[in-house]
Amino acid sequence: MKRLLLFSISIFLISININSQCTRTGDFQNGGYTVTGVATVEFTLGGSKQLKITNLSTMTGPDLHVYLTNSTSITTSASNTPPVGTIDLGLLSSATGDSDYTIPSDVNLNDYSYVVIQCKEFNAFWGFSELGVQQGANCASLGVEDLDFQSTSFYPNPAIDKISFESLYLNDIEIKIYNSVGALLMANEYVNATRKEILLSNLKTGIYHVELLSGNKRMIKKLVIQ
Repeated sequence: MKRLLLFSISIFLISININSQCTRTGDFQNGGYTVTGVATVEFTLGGSKQLKITNLSTMTGPDLHVYLTNSTSITTSASNTPPVGTIDLGLLSSATGDSDYTIPSDVNLNDYSYVVIQCKEFNAFWGFSELGVQQGANCASLGVEDLDFQSTSFYPNPAIDKISFESLYLNDIEIKIYNSVGALLMANEYVNATRKEILLSNLKTGIYHVELLSGNKRMIKKLVIQ
């Protein structure tokens, strides 16, 4: 049971990172009110940028907004004009739990250091998260090679005795296959521009996770074998 729980947690963490070109994360700290939780800004391989707030717990309040900023000391009013040097990501969806916010595509995530929750109408500082250093590749732009790697897919799924790969990516991709409790069953298998198939004849019916690796690029996809 412990092993299954650890694997499930690791798959969850990997699923964040493998879909991201870069992330920056920080714990929330108190401002004028008690705030706990985690803020993560993420640039996905699909090209989107977003803020994920997880496990948030704070007081509810009127007109609470979420900002990307370089200072925790921002001044707000009920007007629609955001403070200088900040990006208003909109109303706080909930004072508890998880929520997501879209970040404009032209924003460089390295240009901002804080996520701030503030009551816009009454200029009341609720709390903030100081974002850590970037994890992953480039927070500014998404490379063509990353998009090509992300295009990698396999079929059929469900499969019987083999899977075939399609991809715009021309470099070698290492394939590892794990069972549902995290045991590594296949490794040192590669696909590339000339080799496109992996045989599965030694695997039994069930649910598996296929890990694709190339340099610092990685993805995990679900595979069902009938």
